[in-house]
Amino acid sequence: MRSLLKIAKTGYLLLSALLILAGVGLTFFSDTFYPILAVLLGILFLVFGAVKLAGFFSKDPYQLVFESDLVFGILYLALGLLLLFRPAHTMAFFGIVFGLMLLADGLTRVRIALDARPFGIRAW
Repeated sequence: MRSLLKIAKTGYLLLSALLILAGVGLTFFSDTFYPILAVLLGILFLVFGAVKLAGFFSKDPYQLVFESDLVFGILYLALGLLLLFRPAHTMAFFGIVFGLMLLADGLTRVRIALDARPFGIRAW
């Protein structure tokens, strides 16, 4: 199980960097590279969903960090498949869907941080 935790941590770092690059690409090159971005983002979300699922099935010491990753992993996998198989339709509402997913993920992380306090985790 330790290897899954290491994969999840490494995956989060790598995928965060890729999401930043995808955000820059979407911001500056969206009109020119829409089809390419749709495929790249679809693959990125499939990988991100898989990493979230790996995080969920790994055992962190307090069972807090990855507890919501099953739901978000499935959502990211679904968004990745939509981007690959229906790119034109998905890109039309991509900003709204992605924004809502990030908002929900961020709010969940805040709840996890607050739940970590009673465990005595100093960096909660």
